[in-house]
Amino acid sequence: MARLNVEATGYAPQETVAGTSSLVQAAVSVSDANGSPVKGLTQNNFTIAISPLGPPPNMVVIGTIEEVQQPAFAVDGFYVIYLYPEVAWEQSDYVFEVVVSRSTIAKATGGVPLPWISWDRGQTLFGITIQA
Repeated sequence: MARLNVEATGYAPQETVAGTSSLVQAAVSVSDANGSPVKGLTQNNFTIAISPLGPPPNMVVIGTIEEVQQPAFAVDGFYVIYLYPEVAWEQSDYVFEVVVSRSTIAKATGGVPLPWISWDRGQTLFGITIQA
């Protein structure tokens, strides 16, 4: 198992106010233990939950996850996550937990007869304020 470095920041557009179910966004950067960008992650690699530090639990659904692809800048390892609540947002400061995991298949070497799967994992928090 290896560590993934995960950093995130949240953004709530002006139309995302209490009483709506509008999308909020999180920009997430993922790199490996050596600082190299981690590319090719999908929705299955991300788990997002509202932290117990925030308001009463409100289920959050991952709408979509897009890998940012900017070939002019050769930037890899950046993702945009779109989230919405199962019920309307409440006016509050929300704290979200982000967990990123990926599996890699290690090739058989030396005394290891079969390939084996290794799980890489990282986590972080980000916050969003929902206004009235």
